[in-house]
Amino acid sequence: LCWAKLFSIFLKKKGINMICPYCKLEMKKGYIYNGRDDLRWTPEDIQPSLFINFNKNNEIILSKSKYIFRNKILTYRCSKCKILIICENSVV
Repeated sequence: LCWAKLFSIFLKKKGINMICPYCKLEMKKGYIYNGRDDLRWTPEDIQPSLFINFNKNNEIILSKSKYIFRNKILTYRCSKCKILIICENSVV
C-alpha cells in the first residue's frame, strides 16, 4: 500500500477523507481511467516514446493498458488547489 492509501485508511477511521498537503482542506476521492494506452508518468526533461505503449526505462507505468477492460487509479483531488494525489499501487 502507498502512503496515501494508508493515510486515507487512518483518516477514514476518524471520519475524514484525504487532507490536501497545501491548503489542509478535505480532498475528494476519485479515479483516473485509462483505455487502450498505458498511463505513465514521464520526467519533465525526457521526451516520451513516439510509439504507443512503448515505454522508456525512466518512465513510470501507472496503469498498463487492457484492450477490452479499463483500469482505474485511485486519486484524491483538492478543488481549491486543483491538485491530484495519485496512489501508484492502487490500480483497480
